[in-house]
Amino acid sequence: MHTAWKLAALLRGKRFEHGSLDLDMPEVKVVVDKKGKPIRFERVENDESHQLIEEFMLAANEAVARELKSRGIPTIYRVHENPEAERLGELREFVLAHGIRVGDLTHRGEVQKLLAAIRGTAEEHPLKIALLKSLKRARYATTPLGHYGLAKVNYAHFTSPIRRYADLEVHRALADRDISRRSSRASSQLSAIADRISDTERNAAEAEIDAVKMKKLEFSSCNCRPAIRRYSTRS
Repeated sequence: MHTAWKLAALLRGKRFEHGSLDLDMPEVKVVVDKKGKPIRFERVENDESHQLIEEFMLAANEAVARELKSRGIPTIYRVHENPEAERLGELREFVLAHGIRVGDLTHRGEVQKLLAAIRGTAEEHPLKIALLKSLKRARYATTPLGHYGLAKVNYAHFTSPIRRYADLEVHRALADRDISRRSSRASSQLSAIADRISDTERNAAEAEIDAVKMKKLEFSSCNCRPAIRRYSTRS
């Protein structure tokens, strides 16, 4: 495990050297009783155990996407297109209004500097939220358009255990030896599938946000103080 972490740390360092953005934010896990009532909240930290798994997952996803592209096998990619310059300009004005010096955010390096400057500060959360709103939403597509946030040219969702339909389609692409059959199917079905799972992903994310809000309100209505614990995979 120590050797695995050394490798993961090396991969992580190289990823940020290549321009990947640190957009991770703490998540809140709602703990409920047997009747579904919230009893406490736990803060899920992105600790080293999370990062170890994440780096190997990212490496696998990138390797598979690159291999399928080189073979000319149609599949579904995870894409995150470059943000619009106008939106980044608006973000810059917002950051400056907070008294934080920032350069031209259309340059990836300046975005990285901003994220490093606000790390651990009171402004980190709201400014990261503002940054996320300035970026385009990641989606699925049949064309490898690259992933801005991860600074990867080729990227797909592949990693096991399969938990998304996109993963299943990528596994099918690897297993299907009949490229011509796969190609004829791609034009008529894969694009529609990519659009469909992009829509369902957005719906699921919004439902999750609403569910957490609902549980927070339900907890608050009990006139109880929120019990917030820090949580990591080490506990």
